[in-house]
Amino acid sequence: MAVAMSVGCGSEPAATVALPETPRAIASVPAPPPASATATGSAPPPGPSVWDLPPPCERAPCAARPIVFVHGYRGSNSDYFDLTNSLIANKSRWDRAHFVGVADHAGWTTRSIPRREWLFVFDYYVRRGDDARDSHTSGPGRIGSKSNILADTPAYDDGSSHDYSADLAALVEDIRRATGATGVDIVAHSMGGLISRSFLAFQGGNAQVENVLLLSSPHAGLGIVGFAALFGIGPDWMAVHELAELDSGGVLAKAHFLRPGESVDTKGSWTQKLLTVEAATPIAGKVHVMSGKKDLAVSYDAAHHPQALSHVVVDTDHSGILKAPETVQRVHDLCGGTL
Repeated sequence: MAVAMSVGCGSEPAATVALPETPRAIASVPAPPPASATATGSAPPPGPSVWDLPPPCERAPCAARPIVFVHGYRGSNSDYFDLTNSLIANKSRWDRAHFVGVADHAGWTTRSIPRREWLFVFDYYVRRGDDARDSHTSGPGRIGSKSNILADTPAYDDGSSHDYSADLAALVEDIRRATGATGVDIVAHSMGGLISRSFLAFQGGNAQVENVLLLSSPHAGLGIVGFAALFGIGPDWMAVHELAELDSGGVLAKAHFLRPGESVDTKGSWTQKLLTVEAATPIAGKVHVMSGKKDLAVSYDAAHHPQALSHVVVDTDHSGILKAPETVQRVHDLCGGTL
């Protein structure tokens, strides 16, 4: 039910005074054209349709923008259960969150999702949001850059069936259709921050995202990734795709990267190349960062982004930042907006 505002004005009825009639000549004036006609004889343009108007707020307060949550390496949309439940529990702007994969949102119809359900938790590893954790039903993937960052080894391209940043772009497009919103906010953890930034840089996301909150995301890459690849953490395809992108470019890196047209002596890490792109074309939305004081994987320096307007440090570890009360508060304060 839409909430409407009405403003009423009241006054005493004015007294009627009878004036003497004065005869006067009445000139012959042509009748005006019908209200529906214009000087050219065509009908006036129609007024705005319901689809041109902002989506209604069923029960105030409501969110002004949808929030999209993106998990990290070997994560799942279940990583955000506690955070989204905390947002819903206070009954401020949200009543429900949608947990989705890469293939269960294309059928959403226009303006079918009301404002108080504008929380969307994305799992790029699965086709459907309720697929089991670690089932990897969407197949082998990688962060991807729409061929704007190129690897020096064919293994990086072999066997990858989809790019997570392109999957995120498809989801945001479907969210905008299903909500009627013009833009979204993003909350991303760990590798999810790199996926989100790749979406912004290479998939048109810069024009669609207003705020980005990055949680313990390794913007400069990770030196420990090479060791992780040696020990086979995760399926084999993760080492040649995701871990190659996460690596800071050490001697154990599975690949080194170039931008199109660059000489081979400028090879570096995937994360370095993404930062170079952002230096030339900055992230359009507002960027905020959080990191954990006890995080052994992503340090303060690794988590800091050059465009960050704020960097809040929380007394927790890499996964604990998703459940920290400070994180819930930052999401509540920075993301979604309020109507």
